[in-house]
Amino acid sequence: MVMAVKKYQKTTSKSYVYLSGWMVAGLRSEFGPLPDQSMHEKTSVPALINEI
Repeated sequence: MVMAVKKYQKTTSKSYVYLSGWMVAGLRSEFGPLPDQSMHEKTSVPALINEI
């Protein structure tokens, strides 16, 4: 996602990215996609922030 911003805008300066809670919780799990968004582990958000 951030790489796409860099590719098309050539910079991430003054760029904002919206991340919905269910997307982060359900798709960022170290155990693979989880069926219920309330079952995410506590490391999913910090891991995504570090990646960005």
